[in-house]
Amino acid sequence: EKMDLSRQIGLSALKYFILKVDPKKRILFNPKESIDLQGHTGPFIQYTYARIQSVFRKLNETFDPIATNADESDRIDTGPIINDPIATDASESDRIDTAPITIDPIATYAGESDRIDTGASESDRMNNVLLPGEKELIVHLYRYPNVIQTAAENYSPAEVANYIFDLAKKFNKFYAEFSILKAESEEKKNLRLALAENTGKILKDGLYLLGLEAPLRM
Repeated sequence: EKMDLSRQIGLSALKYFILKVDPKKRILFNPKESIDLQGHTGPFIQYTYARIQSVFRKLNETFDPIATNADESDRIDTGPIINDPIATDASESDRIDTAPITIDPIATYAGESDRIDTGASESDRMNNVLLPGEKELIVHLYRYPNVIQTAAENYSPAEVANYIFDLAKKFNKFYAEFSILKAESEEKKNLRLALAENTGKILKDGLYLLGLEAPLRM
């Protein structure tokens, strides 16, 4: 398992370092920079995906809402995301559609550590008002279909590579700011779990499009 994980991370480091650059530009490969878990790298994106998986493992549920291995049959379509917390393996017939993102804040999830305060008022938190960090993540998730279309039109995988890197950064900021499993209310918890799930799906799909794997643990 460790050898396989090392292979996945190593290939991700090399491929992503190349694919994140516009095809028209020249690059100079830097091995050390390519494996930085806090840098603009494939392993950083993989680590973020694994972090999301760990959140769902803490739910102690019997199902895994984000499928283990990306393949052609369970890829997210290039349209906006519809949250389906029960779907473990999407087949061609039930793949995620291209309609605008729909996130169900009332999804039935349960049960994580306290996060950094965002400065939002206690009233906003308890009244289930969307906070800036939540809005920012939602808006970025919504952009995914357009990014895929632009990448296809320009023959530029760099569009996808840089989008999922930005998404990973935004999720890690979100993760640091907010408690997910111990949110201020049940509705907030469900919303944040839905955001985490959809982020994981898009990260996995983006990695797949780049020919990279999404390990469950790192």
